[in-house]
Amino acid sequence: MRTYNKTKDLLNPILNILKTNPNLDKSSIISKLAEYFNLDNDFLNRRYEVSNAKIFENTVLWKLNDLDKSGLISFEKVKDKRLYFVSDLGIQLLYASSDDILKYIRENYLRKFDTSSEQEKEEITQQIVELEVNPLEQLEKSYLAIRKEIYNEILEVLLSKSPVAFEKIVIELFQKMGYGDGEITQLSRDGGIDGIIKSDVLGFEQIYVQAKRYQKDVSIGQPDIQRFIGTLLGLQGNATKGIFVTTAKFSNEAVKYVQNFSKAKIVLINGDLLAKYIYEYELGVQPQKIFSIKKLDSDFWESFS
Repeated sequence: MRTYNKTKDLLNPILNILKTNPNLDKSSIISKLAEYFNLDNDFLNRRYEVSNAKIFENTVLWKLNDLDKSGLISFEKVKDKRLYFVSDLGIQLLYASSDDILKYIRENYLRKFDTSSEQEKEEITQQIVELEVNPLEQLEKSYLAIRKEIYNEILEVLLSKSPVAFEKIVIELFQKMGYGDGEITQLSRDGGIDGIIKSDVLGFEQIYVQAKRYQKDVSIGQPDIQRFIGTLLGLQGNATKGIFVTTAKFSNEAVKYVQNFSKAKIVLINGDLLAKYIYEYELGVQPQKIFSIKKLDSDFWESFS
């Protein structure tokens, strides 16, 4: 059975596809690879979280670039489209494994540099080792690592605030997310309800909020959720919508209980999700640097004959 686990697995199939079907464009190569590896549409349509680029399409483009730069394939441009075909060198490696092809790419990459210092050679060798990770994927991983660090900083700040301040921050977040006006309940009579928000700006329906500032490693269990729901159902008018927000986490039992509870709609927001919402809705954070990645607009270029 043909399996696609690593990006290098694409190398041999690409050579053979282009030998059998010369002059294919990028989209046709992707379709042939999808057929070769039996990849479904869900897999083909997966996108990077940050750039929103299609992961598999970007990976194929990068492998085409590797094969082209090492002289194993080439292309000709027809109406601003690249039509790929196997070179004479590539034909010699049609029966080689993807590992051997990758080795050839690495060695060929090295020969293109005239280096005199050991430091330069080490730097180039490191670049070759990283051939399996394309630049967009590297950027994506770096961005996610930075964002995760900011998430941790957000949670640390939240934990440093008083319970009342935390409740106010949560209500302000929901307003940032597009809900209507919100308010903090009176501490002496909240009965487990820390805040109330309107479901929309017109205030047609109320949503009740419980906001608990606990340490990140605390696990909120099913009994806490049951008490919150009991308070909701005991309110005048039999409230049916609630949000339980915390800087901690929820136990599996608590999550399953909410999923199976049908008398009220309850949403659980743990610390990780809370930090994510605060980051994405720019509550108390501000942009530091913005990188914009461009790609060619094929329709524009094809309009010039």
